[in-house]
Amino acid sequence: MSDLEVFGTPLAEGRTAIIYPWSEGRVLKLFRSWVAPEAIEHEYRINAAIAQASQQTGARLPAPGQVERIELGGRVGILFERVEGPSAADVILADPSRAAEIVCQMAEIQFAYHQLSLEWLPEAHDWLAKGIHTAQDFPDPYKVITLHLLARLPKGIALLHGDFHPLNVLLSPRGAVVIDWCNACRGDPLADVARSFVIARVGRPPVDAPKMLLRDSFRRALANIYLNRYLELSGKTAADVRPWILPMTVARWAERIENEREDLLQLFLEEHALF
Repeated sequence: MSDLEVFGTPLAEGRTAIIYPWSEGRVLKLFRSWVAPEAIEHEYRINAAIAQASQQTGARLPAPGQVERIELGGRVGILFERVEGPSAADVILADPSRAAEIVCQMAEIQFAYHQLSLEWLPEAHDWLAKGIHTAQDFPDPYKVITLHLLARLPKGIALLHGDFHPLNVLLSPRGAVVIDWCNACRGDPLADVARSFVIARVGRPPVDAPKMLLRDSFRRALANIYLNRYLELSGKTAADVRPWILPMTVARWAERIENEREDLLQLFLEEHALF
């Protein structure tokens, strides 16, 4: 029996890591051997920092606690508090009538963590510029336009999740918990909002999802409900968010998610026409 088999069946499995049950209400996120050590260190530091800030401020920030880095069988892992509860995506899939309620709750969670600042995080501008440069097969003239636009956009020091969407929000008995902080960076909060908006617009539900969720018009409406709730909380306007959508669209293209490419290009052209 291997060292890992004693922990039972994995709870979840992703491209970069496998989640195993652990003792005393915790889980182990064990990274695959090819994952760069600096990427693991970044994820550990951001989660540990949020947990520490939660303790210091007395506020329950929406991230798992009990963070600890370990090595097992020559591979590096991170221990987290075990969070019980479905993801926001699971809730929406099970009952689409709750979708508007859930995306509004997500906007409120996102606005709350944007009030935290971790100045040692990498800048969102650098991450976006790298994504735009490496967006293979995206028309070069549009990449040039997007890089010029990005250079004019404001920087900031707010905590940005970098991949905030319904699969990364767990609805636990103690409240919502945000997971997968591996893309965390610092910058203008509206960059994070634009990323979430783009994912909401181009992300595809499973083919066996309720028919309502398969309708493009319904998903567009949900994206707008989420965005409007965040704008209401922040005092910002849609015009403030719009310049961020182009760089986020190209950066998303660089992730090479094939079933999103047609919609990403269409979204880019729609937004570009407004400038």
